[in-house]
Amino acid sequence: MRWLVPLWLITLSVEVPAVDETSVRGDWPPSFALLTPDLGRYQGIPRFPTNMPVSSVLRATVQLLDEDLELQWDEPLQGGLKMDPAQLLFMGATGEAFTFLWFPRGGGRPPLDPTLYWPDPAAPYKRALAATGFSCEVLARPGLPGGDASQPLGAQMLKDRVRGCLVDQRLPVIIAGIPEPWSFMLVSGYGENGEVLTGWKASGGGGEMLFDPAAKAEARQWADAAQLVVLLTGLQDRPPLEATMRDAMQQAVGLLRMAEAGPYHAGPANFEAWAEALLSDDPPDLAVDPNPHPQTIEGRRRWLICPATWDLMERAAYATRFLRRAAPLFTAAAGEIEAAAARMAEVGDLMVRAERVMGSAAGPDPTQGYPNADEPEARRQMADMLLQCRDKELQAADHLEAALELMQ
Repeated sequence: MRWLVPLWLITLSVEVPAVDETSVRGDWPPSFALLTPDLGRYQGIPRFPTNMPVSSVLRATVQLLDEDLELQWDEPLQGGLKMDPAQLLFMGATGEAFTFLWFPRGGGRPPLDPTLYWPDPAAPYKRALAATGFSCEVLARPGLPGGDASQPLGAQMLKDRVRGCLVDQRLPVIIAGIPEPWSFMLVSGYGENGEVLTGWKASGGGGEMLFDPAAKAEARQWADAAQLVVLLTGLQDRPPLEATMRDAMQQAVGLLRMAEAGPYHAGPANFEAWAEALLSDDPPDLAVDPNPHPQTIEGRRRWLICPATWDLMERAAYATRFLRRAAPLFTAAAGEIEAAAARMAEVGDLMVRAERVMGSAAGPDPTQGYPNADEPEARRQMADMLLQCRDKELQAADHLEAALELMQ
């Protein structure tokens, strides 16, 4: 049987093998692996970065299921880079394009990916997969937002559910918190009767997931470490593109204004904390964080420039392109959506200017570059740019709210 799943700017066809009746009863084979697609068609395409982990693992999920995935690439961005349309859809639908969590509200950096501290960490997966015509079930560990203390994630239950999804449904599984606490794993197989999971991992700034055999990962003792488990359950009606875009913009309004997410500053508070840290001459407080990263004030100043500015530039670029894709779908609200896109583009431009004010990196280690990072005036200028970014993101939220009112 062949399923045809129409995606936004993507055509996906999935070959689903016949289900083994013994597997339905739980008599799973000791090891199993889904087939890996040939992604040679990406070779030679200068790709825009895909470093945001939730969107990257969702994009890889869609591509893992591909028999003949046809992508319609956008016009190149500045520099000739092309933006993967699946990544673009997921950046908008999950909200990663509109959320920048970098600075904890106290103490050391939390161990889990920041998206797990969102008010509802399961929601981005449900929305994004629904937009591509898939249904899913999301299991959250008690203690996470949305986790059910009355339904603990038992090890045997998880192994059975994961094996059932892989073998019976021929669908992959997404798990947050493995192989490392801060990473995500796209599980495409298992060994040792489910004691070992195999697949590919994504983490913030971790680069592409293009199924390089040399990059394949495995996770042992995974059941106790799993924080969020996304089980694809099949197909459902795909909502109209207009509904997907409208819901994403509605979500973006709240995300851009959100001031905190669990242990993190968010939205406007995040920019204010960033500016305050940049201006500070105080060394890391070992009483608050006994293992700070970086451990010197000079290193910390440079860490506040890179990778933070690059992270925000990437998110702003996706937000801008996503909104510009949405504007033509809503004639009455197009002007407000374009205005929101312009504000997000200005956020990215400000980060480019901030990099120039600080000088430039001298190599792969950012602590060896940015010669102006220790100059008070340069840091003051960058801090002012960060507060401008705060204001522009809030203005973008106002424009999106006005757009949504015009869609009524």
